[in-house]
Amino acid sequence: MGVAATVEKYLKAKQVEFTLLEHEYCEGSYNTARVAKIDDHCLAKGVLLRDEDFHYTLCVLPTRNKILRHTLNQIFDRHMELVEEEELAEIFKDCVEGAIPASQQTP
Repeated sequence: MGVAATVEKYLKAKQVEFTLLEHEYCEGSYNTARVAKIDDHCLAKGVLLRDEDFHYTLCVLPTRNKILRHTLNQIFDRHMELVEEEELAEIFKDCVEGAIPASQQTP
């Protein structure tokens, strides 16, 4: 699995050093870290949320953490929902299904 072209372009433009690690597909970021043979503390996952006005928020958090939507809704005073897989595929066209980049501009 490679890196999304938009993410790779951004990292190179900002002169960020990175290494691609090939690994088998697996469900969940914790399992991804395990299969890639890296410490799960070194991996961040992206979770895309959408509010009632269709504004998107990309949350980047450590592998082991979960989003508490109720708390997030209170903080932002919004009604945030997880974006469905079909919509994610439209937004992140250069990503493998289920692989949301931790850094990308969204509509």
